[in-house]
Amino acid sequence: IILADSLVSFGMVKYGAGTAESNYQWWTHSVQSGTLEHSGEQLAVEKMEKDPSATSRRHYLRLMRNLGKKGRCSQAFQAAEEMKHSGLAMDVSCYAALVEACLVSGLLDRATETLRQMRRDLGAQCSLPEETHNEFISACGFADQWERAVDLLKDLTLARQVPQISAYVSVVRSCCRCKQFPTALQLLKEMEMHSQSHYQAAQELRLELVEVLPNSHWKTWETSRAHDHPLTTWSQNGPRKAD
Repeated sequence: IILADSLVSFGMVKYGAGTAESNYQWWTHSVQSGTLEHSGEQLAVEKMEKDPSATSRRHYLRLMRNLGKKGRCSQAFQAAEEMKHSGLAMDVSCYAALVEACLVSGLLDRATETLRQMRRDLGAQCSLPEETHNEFISACGFADQWERAVDLLKDLTLARQVPQISAYVSVVRSCCRCKQFPTALQLLKEMEMHSQSHYQAAQELRLELVEVLPNSHWKTWETSRAHDHPLTTWSQNGPRKAD
């Protein structure tokens, strides 16, 4: 990682940040040489020689991730384009690196378009890694793009993945700020079914929601629900009714 960081920094000086002339092939060659020089393991050498394309893709992936973390989103996309022009196909990890680069730079529209492009290239059912998907949901929630955040949340549940509590919290609060109270309440209902920790977080969110609900009867009802004991218990197979 230190080697990757130093090479990225060196590349920005050598070729100039954000210029059309920037070329990252030198970087992948430098990483490969550095890996061979410092590993001292014949196994690493044999792996690189056996599948050079996979090795090059890993190096480009590391480059895109490092550029993204440094807020150099455009250059991460530039590296991806060069990778494709060199004959290497983008996979889920590469698209995830680009989405993460967009999130670091606050470019939610570009992140959404990158997700769509991934599904066009790799298939409509293809999904981002769970951690990246949850980060995307949270970022949309913080930006009060509640509709986009809800859609991303649905993608996870359709894929039979459990959204992280932080993702639910971000979306529910976004819905509250945008006065989408029925949507927020529906999300809380879904959230509390996943696990005991999800249930407890949902109850805390209900108390937050009560403060902004416009109807007094609604407030009374949700306050009561927030103090209810759970009617379900949870196991690895999901929720079930309590005895």
